[in-house]
Amino acid sequence: MFFYLIFCFLAVMCFAVIFNVPRSEFLTCGLIGTAGWTVSFFFRESEMMFFGIFLAACCITALSRIFARVRHSPLTMYLVPGVLPLVPGGAAYNTMYAILIGEQASAALLAINTLQTAASICLGILTVFAFPASWFDSFMNLLKLSKKT
Repeated sequence: MFFYLIFCFLAVMCFAVIFNVPRSEFLTCGLIGTAGWTVSFFFRESEMMFFGIFLAACCITALSRIFARVRHSPLTMYLVPGVLPLVPGGAAYNTMYAILIGEQASAALLAINTLQTAASICLGILTVFAFPASWFDSFMNLLKLSKKT
């Protein structure tokens, strides 16, 4: 598990480089993506895999909104690299491969799985975006209070 966490952290940081995130935010992006992937990892082999991906997307979006508020940065700077470990790229590849070699039944099952994963990610992001911005301002207030003392 430790190696998975390290590789996930490095992968998110590499995507942060690709998306031109400032160097000062690489560590934050890596931590956000790794936190979300860790949440999804615990549900990976269970029947609640899509719920785990939903929770991971909620976690990534909430952390992205918090850090965007705290650091006065764009939200997408944290959200896009952070959500990439959840994206079903391998499943989409396998779906297309099954279509190309003519295995229509397995392609249909793989496509459904891929779409369910993508929908879980979208619903997780949309759920956290439904919360008012004032909820995330409370973290700003907590930080201001801690700096005064």
